[in-house]
Amino acid sequence: MRKLFYAIALLLTSCSILPAQSVNKIIARHLKALGVVDRQRAIKTVRLTQRADTGDPADNFDFTVMRKRGNRFREEEPASVPVNEMKGAEPSVPVPTREKGEIGGCDGQTSWSKYAGNPAKIGLGYCDGAADIDGPLMDYKKKGFSVVLVGKETIEGQELYHLKVTGTKTAPSVHFYLDAKTFLLARIITENHGRHQEDVYSDCREVDGIMVAFCDEMRFWTVQDDPELEDKVASPRVGEESRQKQIVERIEFNVPLDDSLFAIPADAVDGTAVKNPSKRTIL
Repeated sequence: MRKLFYAIALLLTSCSILPAQSVNKIIARHLKALGVVDRQRAIKTVRLTQRADTGDPADNFDFTVMRKRGNRFREEEPASVPVNEMKGAEPSVPVPTREKGEIGGCDGQTSWSKYAGNPAKIGLGYCDGAADIDGPLMDYKKKGFSVVLVGKETIEGQELYHLKVTGTKTAPSVHFYLDAKTFLLARIITENHGRHQEDVYSDCREVDGIMVAFCDEMRFWTVQDDPELEDKVASPRVGEESRQKQIVERIEFNVPLDDSLFAIPADAVDGTAVKNPSKRTIL
């Protein structure tokens, strides 16, 4: 499974601390820019059909993501998916890999994953962030996150508010960058165990009163494995860059999604003995 969700400090061309601009005010403007907050809270289910653009038309493929209130999540991929989804990646670059025909999910408490023709495995899949319809910035304190305003920065000519989101002690910090003019999410960056990942969002459109980024360009490369630098997304680059785009082809809100879609498959066995692994995703 993919995702989730990151640029490097070396790309920054300017940085300034803004003590007068509170985190809560910036987040409030972000949520307002997304759409009416009450309308956002009224969303009970989301179903997305997306296309992975690998750079080679022969290897492009569609996949489906479903979310439902109550921390339920499901992602389906076709059996024809290539095992290595990042074209042109060097062996030194830790790009995501997966089996063909993977289905993963969360039943509300426990994550699971199933490959074509194999028993499902408990503890491999998506819970937590991936299952969150609203994302971590809405009601972040209730969700156990802390958010710090790092500053106002310019990346690739775009002025951005840089918010550092921290959750559990074991999960890496996630760095959110909001466009300083529109307050929409522009990119997300993380670094962890020598791996740099960023998602750059574009093509924002209004769907049922909610702003949705229809394009997520994912970028990956290896970095120096230094926890202190990684927490600041400031690690020196080591490997070559790999990219893939994920394009939203269709998004539907409040469609009927039965709880059975998210249930642990009957043939499941214990995969890692880890429940609710920390995962991140965009929508």
